[in-house]
Amino acid sequence: MNRAQRLLSIYTRLIHHQKIDKTLLADEFNVNERTIKRDIQEIRNYLYDNEEWLMKKDILFNYKDNNYLIQSNHQMKNIEGFEVLLIYLAANKAVIPHYVKEALRYIVYELFPNDKQKFEIYLNNIKSTNQFMSHQILLMLYQAIEERKLLHITTEEGFMTKLLPIKVVHFKEDWQLVYRGTNLQEQYLPLSRICYVEIDEQAQHTFYNKMEVILEMDVTVWSRIKDLYQVNKVLSQQEHLYTVNFNIASIEAFELCLLHSPHIRIIGPPRLYKQFVTYINQLCQVYLYQEIP
Repeated sequence: MNRAQRLLSIYTRLIHHQKIDKTLLADEFNVNERTIKRDIQEIRNYLYDNEEWLMKKDILFNYKDNNYLIQSNHQMKNIEGFEVLLIYLAANKAVIPHYVKEALRYIVYELFPNDKQKFEIYLNNIKSTNQFMSHQILLMLYQAIEERKLLHITTEEGFMTKLLPIKVVHFKEDWQLVYRGTNLQEQYLPLSRICYVEIDEQAQHTFYNKMEVILEMDVTVWSRIKDLYQVNKVLSQQEHLYTVNFNIASIEAFELCLLHSPHIRIIGPPRLYKQFVTYINQLCQVYLYQEIP
């Protein structure tokens, strides 16, 4: 190997933050250690002359380990934090997209080359899937979930729907969007079927907006829910019957009525009462008359 090839080999190792042992390197290239030291100095001069030192720290010599290395300015100060992330993903059997796993591997090789053998063990225990997920679609789903906004979604079959996203989960070997549709029931939609997403900035949904809801219930239901929801006022109290003004979301009121039926009912506001009655009529049509509206 000639001098130019040797310099290029050493330079490549250094910029990838590998530790350079001058004794081992001298044996590898069949030269003496003084030659390796001169090569290191040549590379150091090159970095300064080309202003690369503005982006990289100097070539340092570790007297304890007897090696040279370049420490990246972008190197994470807290290596333990990154290690904890990998351990968490592996221990919790989290399933991540394959390209995300490869991004983690790239970080390991770029920022922690001296620990890559240990980190590879963690990476090999992290489950991944080759299922494609559009980065842009994921961002919009996350935004809508965080801001509780309605979505217009078009599937690969051309089906268009409006829904309220709740969360994204990995279920039955596939990534699924959990959402509520017009019938207010939780449903699942594979992300692989979604080809277009648009956030509805105009629509005002009230599924999760807190509001005053008046519920009438028996004493058993009252004892179960009185400490779980915000109570504005107990409007009336009889021996076995309570009428209470709650500050809850409409969807919570619906769920309470379905869960504790027939021992609870919605009294007001009238608009919410009518919505629930419409929903019950739809259920009756499906299950009593075997018709899907």
